[in-house]
Amino acid sequence: WSVAAHALFSSCGPPLAGFLEEELQDIGGASRVYEEAISFLPSHIHLLHNFAEMLRGQGADPERPQQLYREVLRACPAFSASSIGLSCLLLRSCRFDEALEVLHDALLLKPTSVALLNRQGLVL
Repeated sequence: WSVAAHALFSSCGPPLAGFLEEELQDIGGASRVYEEAISFLPSHIHLLHNFAEMLRGQGADPERPQQLYREVLRACPAFSASSIGLSCLLLRSCRFDEALEVLHDALLLKPTSVALLNRQGLVL
């Protein structure tokens, strides 16, 4: 493992990747750290979600963050933060019906979630 991936793996969180992204603006370096950490923890939903959030926030190609969000939601359908992130990503691509479907599915699991209801209202 690289030192960066080891640090990320050991802490089970994205501190080094976050540092690379936020402090150094090294998105490529942060992406490599995330990808390497995911190779060791492929079902760590917080790692997958945080990487998707970073990519979405940078306006990257939507394919990889969409894949990451969907992996999180397959493993944990009630992880509403990934439902919201995926809906935002779909909206950016003018895929309104798909964004509403993602939110609808999430609201079936958490019907009183203010965050999900608010996001649904913004899409409608």
